Amino acid sequence: METSAALRAAIRHCEGQCDPAPLLGALSLLTEPWTVAVVGRVGVGKSTLVSAWSGIPRPIGLGGVTRVLEVVETDGMRLLDTPGIDDADAALLGLEQVVADADGVVWVTDGLQPWTATERDLAALILVPGRPLWIVVSRVDVVPPDEVPAVLERVTTLSRPLRPRAVVPVDLRGALREGRGAPRLEPQIPGPRRIAAAREALRAVRAELDRKPPPSSPEEVAAIWAAEVRDAIREIELGVLSGAIAHPTEALAALGGRAPEVLTAVEQACAPFPPPELPRPASPSEPLGRQLLGRLAGIAGATRAVKSEGARWLLEGELAIREAWPGAEELARAVDARSRLVASLDAVEATL
Repeated sequence: METSAALRAAIRHCEGQCDPAPLLGALSLLTEPWTVAVVGRVGVGKSTLVSAWSGIPRPIGLGGVTRVLEVVETDGMRLLDTPGIDDADAALLGLEQVVADADGVVWVTDGLQPWTATERDLAALILVPGRPLWIVVSRVDVVPPDEVPAVLERVTTLSRPLRPRAVVPVDLRGALREGRGAPRLEPQIPGPRRIAAAREALRAVRAELDRKPPPSSPEEVAAIWAAEVRDAIREIELGVLSGAIAHPTEALAALGGRAPEVLTAVEQACAPFPPPELPRPASPSEPLGRQLLGRLAGIAGATRAVKSEGARWLLEGELAIREAWPGAEELARAVDARSRLVASLDAVEATL
């Protein structure tokens, strides 16, 4: 799946769960044309290269003709024809942001003065690590043929720290004159800049989800209910064994005293959805409690009362959750929606 398609799917799954704005921003950036900044010294052939790529005639001439940044759209690419570098400090101010916002950089260097110290210093300052870079060596048509390999070797060696995709010799005027075009660039889609934006969007959405604990499934609610009730039963049994509880009436009352804590745990597991209507243990004053207590006495009776009423309480609660809870389907849908959203975010990550 392409990144843009994965982002669209994730945005759909955000509905009702989180703010899709970060993903929408990443998608908007992703669908923009692939942007290439064409950079180089004055008069090296940047505008000629842009003309050859776009097929759109542009002013060309000695001494440089581009005084301000010009944008040319062609074949899904946006070419940024930048003013020539004639002053390193001024170029640093003018090019740093342009290069930072581009998906890739084509640096045009003059075959007669290849990859000068000024170019090397400026490139080290403005190029973004990991951003695709191509170096075009222009005017090789006026370099003696036997010197061309040495020129290319110089550029390749001196630019190695920048890890360019390629060092390409080009007779730009000949290519333009003969209609051969310029060497083709293979855009890296989505490209480091857009990958970084998509990853930042994913981090923002995941952080929002982390602040909203996922809803518990009906099965998890049933498991929480069972664990809480069993804990309550064990606690009362320990009280009987320790002698703190010596009578069945006390045991039954103590079990009822744990009911609010058990019900609160289930309510928290269901939030923000309505919890099921759950039973409470019978109290000693209720008919069911009196009927149970009428057959029991002493410590043994206290243990029997806790086990018997605890088992009934547990079973009736499980039946209420599994068979008589109107909100179970809504909760299950919420759990499924959350799972689908998380899976869609993982799918976006897998494309980057």
